[in-house]
Amino acid sequence: FYYRQNYNTIVQVNSFLTPQIILSTYENLGDSTSGGDALPAGSQVGAQLPWRANANLSHQELQRSALGGGGTRSADAYTVNGVLEYRATDKDLIQIAGNYAGKQINAQGYRLPTGVLNMGYQRKFRPDLIGIVAVSDIFDSNRQVTVQDTTNLYGTNYSRVTGRTFIIGLTRTFGGRFVTTEVSSGQK
Repeated sequence: FYYRQNYNTIVQVNSFLTPQIILSTYENLGDSTSGGDALPAGSQVGAQLPWRANANLSHQELQRSALGGGGTRSADAYTVNGVLEYRATDKDLIQIAGNYAGKQINAQGYRLPTGVLNMGYQRKFRPDLIGIVAVSDIFDSNRQVTVQDTTNLYGTNYSRVTGRTFIIGLTRTFGGRFVTTEVSSGQK
């Protein structure tokens, strides 16, 4: 469980300069608080399928007295992420990782839910040489939609983080090898 209190929070604020021009500035919002529960989990299905997951459930309150309209804005939010690995052999590893964030509030509106799923394959050719093939954002879903919703401003901003990427790589380690030694004890 956790509880956080932030003082003098700096946030981006949008306002009209003219009917056609919006000014984006940063202002001191005041105080904000959040509290919730971080729930980590992990296990293994058989010898070849380890998994890890984390969920964060929270409640957030933003004091908006510094903004026109003032008042307190509050909401519940959650994020979930997880990793599943498949160890086909001692040299081959397939990994699927994903995360999802639910709707979250900000000073002048909210951000809609967003999620992404990544996948990768790793092959160990030698102890110092590893090949990697990975795809990020498999479903091309990594977009952020932010809604501005105030008494005098309403708008929607669509932004795309990076889009789907495909990576092929080779990693080679030079020097610095880890050496273990056996120590035996017994009688003379």
